Amino acid sequence: MRSKSDQEPDSADCAHNPANQNQNDSRQQSASKMPTIESSQAQSKTDNDKKRWYKDRRFLLGCGVFIATSLAAVFTFYQAWIARDTAKRQLRAYVIVSSKHIPKLQEGIKPFIESTIDNVGQTPVYDACWISGVNVMEYPLPPEIISKDKKACSNVMNQPDAPKWFFGKATFAEKWRDVPFQASEVKAIQEEKAAVYLVGRVCYLDIFRDVHYTDFCMYWKWENGRLGTAIYCPQGNGADN
Repeated sequence: MRSKSDQEPDSADCAHNPANQNQNDSRQQSASKMPTIESSQAQSKTDNDKKRWYKDRRFLLGCGVFIATSLAAVFTFYQAWIARDTAKRQLRAYVIVSSKHIPKLQEGIKPFIESTIDNVGQTPVYDACWISGVNVMEYPLPPEIISKDKKACSNVMNQPDAPKWFFGKATFAEKWRDVPFQASEVKAIQEEKAAVYLVGRVCYLDIFRDVHYTDFCMYWKWENGRLGTAIYCPQGNGADN
């Protein structure tokens, strides 16, 4: 007789349980369908990157539109400014100064110079005035002497006794030196070591009420036994733009 331990296993221990098998299969299928934590984070990062890209793209597009609009506005303003400046340059007054001969070089006689102030522009000159001086100085004149006595138009036009000329094409101005010719001056001029100089600045307003100026320097030297015609100095002549 065989013992119980030698007998075949109990059918309950080795029999296949269909219910348990189905439950395990269901769990495996559910587990396979559930996303992992890593895949969820990756998907979220991708979505955020897309949103940021679209946001950056809209920002850059807005900046581009703003820059293009600003450049167009600046260009339009610049073109308008150029047109206005060109019109003002074409219409404004332009002043030049010329002078006649000095009547006589003689000891005891005050130097006297009559000048013509011409307007070569298309519109009149307003509130013109000048500062000028007649003197006997060495010939030729050193360049640094010319620039020392130039004054700003604000000072010239605000002088209590400053004339206020209004003219279309020309006006005339006279200049006397307070001190008459001295014997030493006459001698230096006749030896061509000195000359008579007229130096100054004309300040004026144009039709647009803008301030302008013209600097002038001319001299008379001894020629053929007399003072010659006026000659413009190599320096000291010019005007603003």
